[in-house]
Amino acid sequence: EKSVDIYLENLSNYKNYRPFHYVFTHMEEYDYVFNKIDHKNVYFFLDAGHANVGEGDPVAVVDKYHAKIKGISFSNNNGEQDQHFSIGRGTVNYSDFIETINRHNWKGLVAFEVRDKTTLDSVKELASA
Repeated sequence: EKSVDIYLENLSNYKNYRPFHYVFTHMEEYDYVFNKIDHKNVYFFLDAGHANVGEGDPVAVVDKYHAKIKGISFSNNNGEQDQHFSIGRGTVNYSDFIETINRHNWKGLVAFEVRDKTTLDSVKELASA
């Protein structure tokens, strides 16, 4: 009603690290939230690393929600924990991820949440993915 955009960031789907249990962690929860919210100005800020944890598929998330994604946070991990590795260090297939983003002509905010590279090096790594 106030014309304020709301960006929801997905969280990691930790299956083996209790007592952690987050919401908005996988496709069924994304569907539930977006089907329950009537406002056009509620969007997705996709954390690719979070989407990879707990058998997630960041490529499938982009495929399905590209129209709702207003920003992407780039990092990588081993699929079990969110270590905030650089793009080339982990199990997210960034070649497929970038191809999917390009196929959908996605444009939006880009963030990096990596611990082992500078922002400039992260941009270079993303450009070569």
